[in-house]
Amino acid sequence: MGPTGVGKSTFINKFCGENVVAVSDLMESCTQQIAFTTRTLADDHPLWPGHRLVLVDTPGFDDTYLPDHEILRRISVWLARVYDNDTMITGLVYLHNITQKRMLGSTRTNYEMFQKLCGANAMSRVVMATTHWDMVQSSADSQRAGEVREDELKNFWAEILSHGAQIMRVQAPEQDTHNIVESILENHAKQVVTKIQQELVDMGLSIPETEAGQHLRYTLQEYLDLHKKLRPDGDPEIREKEEQLKKLNVDNSFFSRVKDLFRLKKGGKNLQVYPTKSSHN
Repeated sequence: MGPTGVGKSTFINKFCGENVVAVSDLMESCTQQIAFTTRTLADDHPLWPGHRLVLVDTPGFDDTYLPDHEILRRISVWLARVYDNDTMITGLVYLHNITQKRMLGSTRTNYEMFQKLCGANAMSRVVMATTHWDMVQSSADSQRAGEVREDELKNFWAEILSHGAQIMRVQAPEQDTHNIVESILENHAKQVVTKIQQELVDMGLSIPETEAGQHLRYTLQEYLDLHKKLRPDGDPEIREKEEQLKKLNVDNSFFSRVKDLFRLKKGGKNLQVYPTKSSHN
């Protein structure tokens, strides 16, 4: 996971040693759907010989074409469906571009949404990986600048790191992607359930009710409160944010389109999950 253009698809391709997911070098985002590829670990793998490994690529919350509420829906639905199908997540990799000189609003939103989706219990299964080190290694000065940014990121990521997340670099992509995945596989037995999975499947909440949904609503409202006074009436970006906020506040089809996918398995019976409050209807 991570912002658009940070190298999520490239990470998977480098790990696999071939282009299995699309990559774009343009300013526009490339991954809009949840994409995954499956690999079988080698028969001589020291921990999990012959086991299946599934690598999942997700769109960022600053996608070129899709609004943030739709990104939230797609990621949430995928996570809930695999959990409801008794498939557990072994680990999560969050990527950040080390060349970024300051924390942009979209970058902050991506990270904060990632926190809300994961929850504290899953943070010990997270690797915070910095990418694009090749762009800061051309000289000793630029290398030092990257290291300074890495130290700043440690402060910005203090909460998630305090819950056991690791911080690693993608400097030599072919090797480092394997190192990151192997660091996760070493603790394979510590599979966890993310916060959004618990909220949607175990608690039966709607997506707007989840912590991630509430945070996105707050972020959109904060943006509107700040920019409405500065931008002319009819500004297309303002209208887009207002429409997203409407989806979270009013349009319950945001959840009803997916609620039939989730079932709880209790006492040997499959129970349908519906919104827990009558105001959702």
